[in-house]
Amino acid sequence: GTISIAATSGSMTGSDFRDYVLRRGFKRTDKDTELYEATTDAIQEMRRRFMFDEAEVETTTTDTISTLGDFKLSLESDFGLLLGIIVEDSDTGTQLEKISKSKFDELYPSINAENDRGYPRSFCIYAGQIYIGPQPDRTSYVYRISYSKRAGTITSTSTVPFTDVYRDILSDLVLARLYDSLDEYDKSGYYRQRFETCFLDATRKERQNSANAVFNLISTEF
Repeated sequence: GTISIAATSGSMTGSDFRDYVLRRGFKRTDKDTELYEATTDAIQEMRRRFMFDEAEVETTTTDTISTLGDFKLSLESDFGLLLGIIVEDSDTGTQLEKISKSKFDELYPSINAENDRGYPRSFCIYAGQIYIGPQPDRTSYVYRISYSKRAGTITSTSTVPFTDVYRDILSDLVLARLYDSLDEYDKSGYYRQRFETCFLDATRKERQNSANAVFNLISTEF
């Protein structure tokens, strides 16, 4: 069965949650855009993993790069959480590695150079586009992009799901994503591990609560 969790009573606004994340240890007040993006993605991940009734639909689209020398793909308008990209070449499919923008720049410092073209190996998301590296050496590649549809972008005035009961867990995941985007992998790993541990416990509790609710309903009918 699926788990249903109400996340309205006592929920924070985007601005309140931003301040909460800062109080929990993230001191970069110049990263509000990244913080709200990380919150949007973290909510998508929690919804998908909690198996909500209202979980967003996962979908797949294909795209190509028609101009040799280009290395960017546009994100779909309903893009939420990117699940993966496979580059298809005839009957061969290869999973691309997702990396941060800074890592992308480090690996492909001459991304626009013709002599650095090659078979696609990795990608990053930046400025509303998908960057493919290295610069593809042909236009015949097909990029199969799997993603979950966006439930809604978190802004300063949004109501943030999960923050009535699971604000600590959500903030751990947001911090993990933020530090990963800054290539601070020790901190990212620390908060990711905290999230996974607490999320597992929360999932068990929700399943128990769901089972108890069903049992109580049956008991009152007989």
